Amino acid sequence: MNQFYLFSSIFFALIIFYSCATEEEDTIVPTTLQTPEPAPEPSAVEFTLSVSASEGGTVSSEGGTYNEGTEVTVSATANSGYIFIGWEGNASTSESLNITLSSNQSIQALFELDSDGDGIIDSEDGWPLDPTLSENLWGVLNDLGTEFFFASDVADEIVEATRASFLEAIDEF
Repeated sequence: MNQFYLFSSIFFALIIFYSCATEEEDTIVPTTLQTPEPAPEPSAVEFTLSVSASEGGTVSSEGGTYNEGTEVTVSATANSGYIFIGWEGNASTSESLNITLSSNQSIQALFELDSDGDGIIDSEDGWPLDPTLSENLWGVLNDLGTEFFFASDVADEIVEATRASFLEAIDEF
């Protein structure tokens, strides 16, 4: 009986071996052609432009996000009583500025007070409230009359004596 089991075991092993071998040989694996996926396009590089204005004026744009290489024009306009003096974040002193973006940028239009409207900012103007005076006239002869100012409680005799003394000194010098 042992031989029978041995013989049957070998027989079944050969059948299994043979059936596996023929399946592998007869099986054809279908091949599919795969088209390569197109490479993703590189995304455009974007930069941010921030534009603001100091007190005394406005700008034509507040900026935004733009693709690299975009040219943006920004203009500054001074309010009445102010003068545009330049840009913080850019060396230009022109009121209109063309910017080609290659990095994030932040600029601010700068304005300064010009109280008398003579085109000279108050911080550099010797007479910031009188547009008729645009230069230092100290020691220069002019046709302007001499003006005296006294407090209202100063006696008329003192006013006249002081005025006469000053006018005489002016004539002498």
